[in-house]
Amino acid sequence: MRKKIFAAVAVLALGLGLGGWQAQASQPTAVHASAAALPLQAVLPYEGHYLGHDMYYRTVRFDYYGGRIHNFRVNGTGFGGASVSGHQWHHTCNDGKCTRGGWTDDVTVEGVWNMPSSGAEAHFTAALFAHRSSTPSKVSLTKAGVSRTSTVHAVLPYEGSYLGHDMYGRMVHFTFKGNQMSGFMVNHTSFGGAHVGGSAWHETCSGGRCTTGRWTDDVTVEGTWRDPNGHQSHWTARLFAH
Repeated sequence: MRKKIFAAVAVLALGLGLGGWQAQASQPTAVHASAAALPLQAVLPYEGHYLGHDMYYRTVRFDYYGGRIHNFRVNGTGFGGASVSGHQWHHTCNDGKCTRGGWTDDVTVEGVWNMPSSGAEAHFTAALFAHRSSTPSKVSLTKAGVSRTSTVHAVLPYEGSYLGHDMYGRMVHFTFKGNQMSGFMVNHTSFGGAHVGGSAWHETCSGGRCTTGRWTDDVTVEGTWRDPNGHQSHWTARLFAH
């Protein structure tokens, strides 16, 4: 009788052991998948007018639309155009003046201009200055006829370096940081700085040279400058380096 009891206990213990092993074996092994590599950011160049400078601070400007660079200029020297493939254009020469470049993001271009005959060469950077759009203005019908509609939005100026030009093509640049506009220059002439209240600064003069300005959106500023002789001009500048 005692042998039968021991045999029954042994069988029960063996069954429990096998059941526990089978339950453990039936659990799936945890698999830790490695993190997928982040996809490369696609660059989709904006059409429009680009403005910047080369390594010697000569003004660089050009237009991009229809898959081509148009009217590439360094100061007053024309370099012609080039065909853009994807987000870059290869070395292209017009009358002995050559350029190549590519977009580093949707609105920023880096490249090189050179003139092989003289050996002159410089790197340049340019950013979208004015967006080119063929989209018609939104209109709404009213009893009085057709009227344009617009959306008013808050302007929150970005801090950084701004670059642009006045109505005569002179280069305008300045820095905005901590409610202070500083280092306002028209070509190489200094106009000083000004305190910015909200998204604008009122006429502020330094040495008889005066400026006014206001942000029309977060990264675009429009204003006027005036010199001691009474000469004045409108200007526009955009955020160039944040």
